[in-house]
Amino acid sequence: RGTGSPAASYPHLQRIVIAGGNGVIHRSELFQDVGLYDEDYYAMFEDIDFSLRCLLRGKQCLYTPHTYVKHKVGLCRQVRVSHEAEMAWIRNGAMMAAKLLPLPLLVIGLLMVPWHEFRQTVPLRPSYYRSFPTLLGRARGRAKARWEGLRMGWAKRGPIWQARTNSRREIYRWLLRGEGPV
Repeated sequence: RGTGSPAASYPHLQRIVIAGGNGVIHRSELFQDVGLYDEDYYAMFEDIDFSLRCLLRGKQCLYTPHTYVKHKVGLCRQVRVSHEAEMAWIRNGAMMAAKLLPLPLLVIGLLMVPWHEFRQTVPLRPSYYRSFPTLLGRARGRAKARWEGLRMGWAKRGPIWQARTNSRREIYRWLLRGEGPV
């Protein structure tokens, strides 16, 4: 919420779903309750994972309007994304989804994967047809990375959801509508 908008558009303290790791301060008690950042992530999704674990545990992430953070967006990623970075992005996203999304939202996301893969693999413009063999080869790598992430996330899911203190209704409200009481 608010990416690219002037800070004056958000003059009040607000509850948010995700606290970006580049500009967040945590109390030490939070780590004792929710746990530390997951070390299986590499440079991407670790802050989203932590914020969603906070949501499940009934903790609040707050936006304070009188702070300033200067962050070079995408510094850990190059202009031309390397194959390794792309695979880490896919694996980490799948791990986060399998680990933290409510089961119905996870199923909906998994049902959308074939369409997403088709759009990334099959070129629609004739001028790109000769890149099809390369794109097809990359699809295998994406599938392997996604499967690895799903497997890793599912293995961690049980204890996190068993420790949940927030109601399912509140979790859905925040994930689907991004709103709720402060």
